[in-house]
Amino acid sequence: IMNLSSEKDRGIHCIRQSVAEFVQHVSAKKNIYRWIIIDDADTLPIISQQALRRPMETHAHTTRFFFVSRYPSDLIAPLKSRCLHIEMEPISLLEYTNYSLNKNNSTFILKEDALTLLLILSQSCSQIETYIQLLTYYYKGRAELNYNDINSLFSSPSYNINANIVQQFIKQDYNELLKLFFKIWSTGISYEDFLYELNNYIKQIGILNPQKCQTLYYLIMKGWIQFAQNKTHSFDMLRLMLAN
Repeated sequence: IMNLSSEKDRGIHCIRQSVAEFVQHVSAKKNIYRWIIIDDADTLPIISQQALRRPMETHAHTTRFFFVSRYPSDLIAPLKSRCLHIEMEPISLLEYTNYSLNKNNSTFILKEDALTLLLILSQSCSQIETYIQLLTYYYKGRAELNYNDINSLFSSPSYNINANIVQQFIKQDYNELLKLFFKIWSTGISYEDFLYELNNYIKQIGILNPQKCQTLYYLIMKGWIQFAQNKTHSFDMLRLMLAN
């Protein structure tokens, strides 16, 4: 099996050298195919797709190509014409969490706030799998996990401070905001991570007053504009909050 995932070099030179060399090897046993898995084929360069046409034709008797793509339209027509199309419904992180709990024989259940935080912190099914494995090992014998259990293992100290920043901004307690910004500054968190965590916590809160919600997202948008202008100090965001 040869994996051509999106974090690897998938340019024309990779196709002409690595792929070409891989497909030329003959399998040790009859009817055993070599597989080339192209993950996130949406981002595969057009020139690389064109270079795959010949290996797919010439070595079809020994090699199979497996393209994983969100949109079939991102593959060029000559490749699509050589493929069997299988459409699949994407699995949600919530569904995979339940599957992973059963798979790892986890003895605990996740309270609603713990499950919400776990889903917010996870970006993929593989990350969910890792988190569940760690939770199963660390909290072996526990019957129930709450928000603090997840937070203590996987959230950074800055995430908790950011949560308080959002809460105090909603309450318009600007004195407390000033104290919290000194704390967030002392953690050394980067400006972009700071904005990312703010955005994550807003999602976690759930239903907010529409005006408050709009104001918070406006602040984050302005924060990214400041970031583009090289205003990357956490106190630049404080000035924005105090102005609103």
